[in-house]
Amino acid sequence: GEVLSIPPARGYCWGPIPGANVRAADLRRNWYSQAGKARPTCQTTPSSSSRTKHTLVTGSSSKHLPQGIEKILQEGAEGLGPEVVTPTGPNQYRPPAGFMNEQLTETPEFAAMAPQDMMNRLRARAGKWHQLAKMLPLLAKAGYDNTTVDEMTGITPVLQVRRKVAEWMYDTLVASGKLSPELLASFDSRGEDMLYPFRNLTQEMREAAAEYVVQQNYDATACEVLARSMKEWERRPVERTGFTDHPGDCMAFKYLRDALECTKVEEAEKKMQQALSVAVTDDARARLYEAQQMLLGDAPETPSSGPEDARDRSPTASLTILRLELEDLGFRPIPVLGELGTASPSDLDAAPRTSQEGVFGIFSIQSRATAHRWVALPQWKALAMMQVPVGFTVANLASVPAVVSGTRSKTDDDKKRLNGPGIIVADRGAVTVAALDNDTYYLASALGASTEAKLQLVDGAQVRTRGLKALATVAFIARPPARDARPLSTS
Repeated sequence: GEVLSIPPARGYCWGPIPGANVRAADLRRNWYSQAGKARPTCQTTPSSSSRTKHTLVTGSSSKHLPQGIEKILQEGAEGLGPEVVTPTGPNQYRPPAGFMNEQLTETPEFAAMAPQDMMNRLRARAGKWHQLAKMLPLLAKAGYDNTTVDEMTGITPVLQVRRKVAEWMYDTLVASGKLSPELLASFDSRGEDMLYPFRNLTQEMREAAAEYVVQQNYDATACEVLARSMKEWERRPVERTGFTDHPGDCMAFKYLRDALECTKVEEAEKKMQQALSVAVTDDARARLYEAQQMLLGDAPETPSSGPEDARDRSPTASLTILRLELEDLGFRPIPVLGELGTASPSDLDAAPRTSQEGVFGIFSIQSRATAHRWVALPQWKALAMMQVPVGFTVANLASVPAVVSGTRSKTDDDKKRLNGPGIIVADRGAVTVAALDNDTYYLASALGASTEAKLQLVDGAQVRTRGLKALATVAFIARPPARDARPLSTS
């Protein structure tokens, strides 16, 4: 049939769906009788510009129209003005690259693959995560729901959703063409958890965030914080004055708001230090310094004409202030008096005493013998209760019978685990016979022996039966960190 252009009614939209809302008063009266054509049907055809033309197609297909539409077309419409078009205005919230592109994830390799083969690859994790995630929509089209995929591959429904969303994030970054292949390769191993938080960001923000997290080596938790920071920056156009849309400035703006909400000065100061460490632009740092002075009560600079004062106020000079935590001061210095088996009671008597004072735990040595070796151990409760703690080194714990017996090491494997050095930590001070405990180990020597006799590691029962004199009470034996332990670990 012949196609006739019909302008849409003002305020209404004609659609290709039969039965759409059309007012009889908005149609030209008897238009089809004047055209001398058969009764038309209504459809929508795309135009070359970003607007829609509505056309009426004549032909025998009019018999398929609903009765209500036929009646409207028969009655016609009153006169309308010229055709009105409404071009779409600019929108800053443009869809990301690849949006609504159904072929973006359906690569020929996966589209031609059988569902069972895709299940096997997902189960074996055979491939990069963003490649495997492309199979999930294909399995859904093939009739496999999330529960079935979970049962056959071990990937939970929640994880399936996260992977599909993260894969879409990855595809938009690839389709944009603004990120280098080297940077995109950084998401091959752990990009699933890193890209998922960026699902609510615009395409431009997502690209900047992806580049920033790779440069800063962020983990998944830090990516979550960054995504929230960028959304918060976007929602607060007035408060963010001075902070650009750079991810670093967005993070600084977030930490500034956190500092303003802190109830303790220490917490606010910590947040301000975090903000200053990630701020990128000078305007952002200026805002942070101003807020720091207002929030923490720093004294403002006083004018001075001296050259040294002017040099101290130079904007290029900065001082770093670190707030220590309580655990940072939780160490106690202990003198090491020698090795077990060679140390004597005289070494024990010459052990220097230490005292700690002040908020920093500054310690001083109350002895003229300053040539001793020292070791700093964590301030455990057993160590904190000692009056005069001392230490004795052991080259190999497995070679000391008392250590083997005291640790109840009976098998060869138990003894093998004792191999290695250690430090016996004891509290210096003579112990009376009445105060001896059979379940406690002591450093003792024979009664009446010279001060050059060797110290022995024995339990309370042996001190009684052998007539020894207990000179120090053993608290514990410290061992060095294991090879696979993290730095500063005390486990």
